[in-house]
Amino acid sequence: MKIFYNIQGLRGLAVISVIFFHYGFEYFQGGFLGVDIFFVISGYLMSLILDKKISYKTLLNFYLKRIKRILPALIFVVFISLLLGFLLISENSYERLGKTSLSSIFFTSNFYYWREWGYFDLNSLNKPLLHTWSLSVEMQFYLIFPILLLSINFFFKKINIIYKLIFIIISFMFFTELIIEEKKIASFYLMPFRLSEFLIGSMGYYYEKNYKTLKINKNYVFILSLGLLLFFILYYDKNIKFPGLNSLLPCIITLILILNKENYLSKKILQNKILLFIGNISYSLYLIHWPLFVYYRLYTFKEP
Repeated sequence: MKIFYNIQGLRGLAVISVIFFHYGFEYFQGGFLGVDIFFVISGYLMSLILDKKISYKTLLNFYLKRIKRILPALIFVVFISLLLGFLLISENSYERLGKTSLSSIFFTSNFYYWREWGYFDLNSLNKPLLHTWSLSVEMQFYLIFPILLLSINFFFKKINIIYKLIFIIISFMFFTELIIEEKKIASFYLMPFRLSEFLIGSMGYYYEKNYKTLKINKNYVFILSLGLLLFFILYYDKNIKFPGLNSLLPCIITLILILNKENYLSKKILQNKILLFIGNISYSLYLIHWPLFVYYRLYTFKEP
């Protein structure tokens, strides 16, 4: 598949935001938005991959590639977490870690954490594999998206797929907004409440494909979008109602940055060597940064 260097740069920005948020950097209180950036990117790339005839063979190849990419590093981090946990945590906590390890490997950890605690709760600081909830959400999206795409294409064939996606995005955003107060933890962890974020990325792919003449590769569009995204990363905090409507603008801005790939500033900022390097190792960084944080705190009794 073609490498989109601006997307790699966005991945670098996303993982930096998440790590700085988790490590308590004062000005990155909204760094959790990095996960949402990843979701939008996944929706865009998934649509690109499946924009051919969806068949059993293409889907099987897709899932095999995803598993080969995701699972080995995940198993390694789970193993390291279990090893350090054996040395550093209590017997009851270690038993719980064993359960979360299995749920992480089988991509169901978001369900496990949904039933136990909120993402921003203080006791989450002692859960070495808490961050795997987002990998579970992403894999669950991979499983349902081909079926959703087939359904979208089958019904109302005369309606442009972009309008269908917009309708679904608005519907799920509205649904999330309705229940977010009552089901705050569920709406954070469970895939249906994050589906709109993936589909915003998908919508962007079909926009780019169907409206090739409507380019948005402008320097002022890029710098405004990047500035707004950084503003949200710096302005949001754990007290904000999220996801729902508060995730809409950051996700749309992320999409604009994905589509705005050919202008001078994008190449200079998102496609510079440092961000590209971090983007290339973003999955590994994301996997390892949280267990290191948790075990450092448990071992030293202080913040890193």
